[in-house]
Amino acid sequence: MLGISAADVIWLSESKQDRSDNIWNDKSRGHNWAYPKGESYCPEIFLDFLPDFLSMIFAKTLLRGNSSLSWWGAFLSSAEIYAPIINPKPQDRHNKYHYCDCEFVKGNAPHFMGSKLDAFSFIDIIFPTKNELHAVESSCYLKYAKFINIQPQTNKKIISFSLYGTTSQFSNSRGFYKGIYVNYHLAKKLYPDWIVRVYMPFDEPDHIIDELSQITDLELILVETNICLRALRFLPHDDENVSVWLSRDLDSILNEREQVAVSDWLTNYPTKELHIMADHDQHYWTIAGGMFGIHNDVKRKRVSGSSSTLMDFIINFSNKVSNVDDYAVDCVICEQFFFKDDNYIQHRGSGKLLANSKPFPPHSPIDYDFVGCIVDIHAIHSKMNKTHYRTGVRMTLANDDTFYYPPWNTNCVVHWYSDTDFTLTPIQTNKSTSNANSCLKTVNGEGRHLLTADVTTPITVVWDGHAQMRAFISDEHTITVIHGSEHYHFTRVHVHQIK
Repeated sequence: MLGISAADVIWLSESKQDRSDNIWNDKSRGHNWAYPKGESYCPEIFLDFLPDFLSMIFAKTLLRGNSSLSWWGAFLSSAEIYAPIINPKPQDRHNKYHYCDCEFVKGNAPHFMGSKLDAFSFIDIIFPTKNELHAVESSCYLKYAKFINIQPQTNKKIISFSLYGTTSQFSNSRGFYKGIYVNYHLAKKLYPDWIVRVYMPFDEPDHIIDELSQITDLELILVETNICLRALRFLPHDDENVSVWLSRDLDSILNEREQVAVSDWLTNYPTKELHIMADHDQHYWTIAGGMFGIHNDVKRKRVSGSSSTLMDFIINFSNKVSNVDDYAVDCVICEQFFFKDDNYIQHRGSGKLLANSKPFPPHSPIDYDFVGCIVDIHAIHSKMNKTHYRTGVRMTLANDDTFYYPPWNTNCVVHWYSDTDFTLTPIQTNKSTSNANSCLKTVNGEGRHLLTADVTTPITVVWDGHAQMRAFISDEHTITVIHGSEHYHFTRVHVHQIK
């Protein structure tokens, strides 16, 4: 069928009587194998399977067997591969050698070691081809998934942030999530007629998305993408309802020094579409990703009639780089897309000096050394007034409702021990990390108080029988407890049905 002469077939087997008899070297258990032409002879073959394995790899056509060795040989070979379709063994031959006739199919997909008719674990093994794999790895995408709290007005002024990786240790250590709240409140003071907008992946934890959604004048845009996530904050460029926007970092804070620079740009340089700041020796990029702004209205006049979007540029750019998450990729995107020799004004205290540069205008003192300074967001957040924790969220809670609490690695059960107060007690298992005293308990009527819609500040709860913590409702299925500067979440996983 394959047009192969029987004389050209080499049979490989552990059994000498089933193997091809030829003049190749025979150094281990009767394996017949020769080095490829041009290679040198090795006097000792120390891996018993290696001769047969290399014979498969260097074959032109390979009809593999049903072993893992032959599957891997076929996987690594450039030969034309044919694989057997194995029927289930007779009952009396289980766990024993069994010879059978079978059909072969082109390709290496059939599972080794057994028949897929025997068990689900022997389903076909499908890998993309090298060309298909390269296409998958190099195909970058970016699409909007959901728009939340988008304000209705046009000619918006936006302060834009990217938030992602909220469950990672790095993100938590830098306080990126808390940076939203800190900068949201600072914006109310420093940029009172501006809107804070947050771009984040659609698959961030639900409780994070829900909490941010409660701030009804904070715009939240969820995206599905595999590009550099730091570049998401640049997307107001493509929004026709945005007149001007700023890109900022979440581990830094808005301050008076940058605010007077932005005001100077918009007031005194109305033809400059790009505003750049540099304020430290390490600000050596042409544009730092969290220290610039764009006047969309000015740029639209300059490029009138152009259909080029930032989204298209980022996708094309990302398909050309080896790693979309390389350090400062977002800065490279900024320079290539936004920067022109004469379209900007720079305010500079230190760092890279550009041609159209000037000092920062006079301003009141700031708490930190320079614009773009990485700050202790946790400390700032802990000092803030947290009246934003509740904005009309209501929760109903019944006996035996179950919540999952990750630090204890177990579910916790609700028990109303009075008409007004309840406990959340962990279910002890061999995997849980809670102890005998672990418990959240409301007292003095605060349980009912916690669940009512008019609460605007966290309540006090008893923790582990003695400590006092603060708690609030994040959404209708989440109770959040404040431990120092950290937030931990009880997430409801079961609602008890009252019959």
